Amino acid sequence: MRFVPSLVHGVADYVSGAAILAVPVIVQEPEPARHVMMIIGNLVLLNAVLTNYELGILPVILLRLHLRIEAVFSVLMIVLPFIVTLSLSMAVMTRVFGVMFLVLAASTVLSGNSLVGHDRAGPRTCRSRQE
Repeated sequence: MRFVPSLVHGVADYVSGAAILAVPVIVQEPEPARHVMMIIGNLVLLNAVLTNYELGILPVILLRLHLRIEAVFSVLMIVLPFIVTLSLSMAVMTRVFGVMFLVLAASTVLSGNSLVGHDRAGPRTCRSRQE
């Protein structure tokens, strides 16, 4: 069931991307884990910036593709503690973000901007020339 508006999803994307960048620095995570988290945080923000939704800055990715990319991020975040050595707090945080991304990807409403031929202004219309 899809019930999260794309605007709310966009806010969550930017806030979570910023948090993924900030938290490893704040808790002083060791370098390999910090770098991995910074790469993921930047990719989350890039995905948000490039998506064709209300908060996309350079809208070139359809929302449907954005949600699929986010599902991949969620799986990566959930398995990351098994790949990279993380502190307990970081391991919990990555899993929480992973589950959050998965829930958002599954529950965001696909509005008209996720379809071909649509943009933020709505469906493109052809104007006939009246004489």
